[in-house]
Amino acid sequence: MGGTHALWPNGSEAKLFGAYTKEEPERLRAGGNRCCVWMDELAAWRYLAEAWFHIRVGLLRLGPHPHAVATTTPRNRPTVKAILKRATEEGSLTHGRTDQNLKLAPHIRKSLDSEFAGTRLGQQELEGLMIEDVVGALWNDELIEQCRVAPKDAPAERVREIIAVDPSWGTTNDEVGIVTGYLGPDRHA
Repeated sequence: MGGTHALWPNGSEAKLFGAYTKEEPERLRAGGNRCCVWMDELAAWRYLAEAWFHIRVGLLRLGPHPHAVATTTPRNRPTVKAILKRATEEGSLTHGRTDQNLKLAPHIRKSLDSEFAGTRLGQQELEGLMIEDVVGALWNDELIEQCRVAPKDAPAERVREIIAVDPSWGTTNDEVGIVTGYLGPDRHA
């Protein structure tokens, strides 16, 4: 997506970038200097931390007030939290809920409400709230992100492999958790 762009008659230009492969955030640095970056659905960006780094140091450089705009459903990711904190301290932050979207068809709103209202996912997706980690959980998002190893950096040799299943009991249509992992010779799981 690095070469996709729009050009207006007055010379204004927009370039579109992605953050879904390991190489794409690097393209932000080579995308030319910009005065504004609009990051849509940034909480879903696979390589968000890397992309945000390159946006700040290599892309936002033009004009008297280079700035970034982010539109997203909040997710509990360290970089999303850092961007929200920065917006609160240095910029501006707006918040909206699904029921405030005047363009959303009433039957869609009703369907979403009936399925997700009152759930953690509903708080995030419908109310636009940051859902923090569950108190007392063994793992949290920040710990997982800090310990993440890129597949290219993972050892090829495996001392032990395991697949674990946390089944939903009965016919309640609960989610089933399936986890796979291995222990490398460096004792890193």
